[in-house]
Amino acid sequence: VRHAGDLMPHWHELARDQLRLAAVDVPADSDAIPDADADAEADAEAAASSTSRRAASGGKKLLAEWLRFFAAVEAPRRLPSADALYGEASALVGHPLPAVQTLALDVLARWGQPPLLKYRKQ
Repeated sequence: VRHAGDLMPHWHELARDQLRLAAVDVPADSDAIPDADADAEADAEAAASSTSRRAASGGKKLLAEWLRFFAAVEAPRRLPSADALYGEASALVGHPLPAVQTLALDVLARWGQPPLLKYRKQ
């Protein structure tokens, strides 16, 4: 807990980036009608996203390691920004990768809330 204050800003940045990337990977509404500006914007995003996807791959590995770290913390409420960590882990339960979802649930389980612990083994 002593050095957690130095680490937490790095975690928050990674969690925000991964949540943003996960939201971008969600397919667009199939009922939407594309227009010319949207096509040009999509092409620019695709070019930029190929680089960000490569970075995201490494980011997912780092995200998994951070989640394993936080899942091992015995008293997460004592961490600086514990409320933010809880919120980010809660949001990561909705991540598209099942491995990230499981690790996020492991982090949340450290808070020891009975409704969550009831479903932990599932």
